[in-house]
Amino acid sequence: MTIKATAETGLHTTTVNVHVTGLPPAAPAPSKILGLAPAIFYGIIAGIIVVVVAGTALVLRLRGDLD
Repeated sequence: MTIKATAETGLHTTTVNVHVTGLPPAAPAPSKILGLAPAIFYGIIAGIIVVVVAGTALVLRLRGDLD
C-alpha cells in the first residue's frame, strides 16, 4: 500500500507492507451423547445389558427353565 500526503514542504510518499493471515480453523467440539462422553455412555449401556442378561438367567434358573 502506498500512502501519499501533501504538506508545506511538498509531496511525501511512503510504502506500508500489510500482511494478512487467516486464523486456523477451530477444533471441532467433542461429541456428546445425552451430555456424556461416548465411552461413558456406551459403558453404561454395556452395564445395563449385563444386568439384564444376568437377571434373566437368574429368573430362568430359579423357575427351573435352565439346568
